Formats: sequence, C-alpha cells, structure tokens
Amino acid sequence: MRETGLFVILETTIFILFYLSLSAYANIFFYLYMGISPLIFVVLISQIRVLKENAVQSLASKDMIIFFSVMVIWLFLYPILHQYAPYVVEISYYPVILEEINFRMIIARYIGKYTGLRKATVLQAILFAVFYLSVPIMEPGSYPGIYLPIFIFDTFGIGLVYGALYYVRKNIYLSASLHLTLYALSPIVPAGLGFIPYTLTEV
Repeated sequence: MRETGLFVILETTIFILFYLSLSAYANIFFYLYMGISPLIFVVLISQIRVLKENAVQSLASKDMIIFFSVMVIWLFLYPILHQYAPYVVEISYYPVILEEINFRMIIARYIGKYTGLRKATVLQAILFAVFYLSVPIMEPGSYPGIYLPIFIFDTFGIGLVYGALYYVRKNIYLSASLHLTLYALSPIVPAGLGFIPYTLTEV
C-alpha cells in the first residue's frame, strides 16, 4: 500500500510538471520536469523492490551497447549532414531517456506486478497518450478537428510500439534506440517523407 501511494504521488508529480511545462510559465516547469524527474526515478527504483530488481537487470544487459552505438552513429552522421550535432545529445536525454525510463521501466514494470507485463504494456501506452494530451489541452487549437483523435491514436500507437520492444527485451535499450532514431530523423528526411518520423514521434 505504501509503495502504491508513493508511486501514484510521484508519477502524478511528473505528469503535472509536464503539463505545466506548456503553460504560461513553460520554461520554469520544463526545467523542473527535466531536473526533478531523475530524482523521482531514483526514489521509486530504490523504494520499490520490483523496480530495483529490473534496474539491476537492465544495467547488466548487453543491449546497452545498442543504444550507445545508435547514439554515436547519429553524432557521427549529423555533422556530415550539416546538422546540429548537440541536438542528438539533447534528445537522448529528453525525450528519450526520461520517457523510456518512466513509461517502460517504471510504469509498465510497476503496473505489470499486478496485471502482468502484457496488459501493463497496453496500460502504459494509454498513460503515454494521456501524458501527451498536455499539448492539445494546454495549447488549444494545436490539433484542430480530426487531427485531435489522430494525435491521440498516434501517441497511443507509438507508446505501444515502444512498450512492445520493452516487453520483448525486458530493458529500455532497444525502445530507446528506436525513439532516438525517429527524433533524429525528423530534421533530415525529405519534405515528402516527413510524415514518417513525425507520425512515429509524439508531437
């Protein structure tokens, strides 16, 4: 019961900070979200046994090399493609690492303790869509008409894809690699193909 209360309170804090990061005081809350989230992750992982066990397994996984290899490849390619290389590092932290740890490694794994990881994969995708509902809620008109249900379906779908990769590997490295790649593709794909990375990223 104590674990559940801690989980709900701290996850609610993350969601509220993210929603407020799109408010009139966006900069303050965005940096709070970026800075406080890792501290919340540490508290949750250290206090909840199932999360601690999964974190230890993830740190021991050889899949870690996949994520760092993908990151290095993009850091090499961006200057060649005349793109701003630090952008790769920026997106590696936010949204990639923050979201993959939170939704896949923490939310899916914690809910999975009660429902099984398969059902938890769907539930974390729903929460992922709720998380990004912050955009149309806090910025009315950003997704008018038919674009709003498409946006909701899109964020749920990509949350399900990332969650499925986590379900298969039981760590975040493969899903984080895909997440990073899709964001890194966004600035460089030809205009006619731009829908591909934009459809498969959250906003």
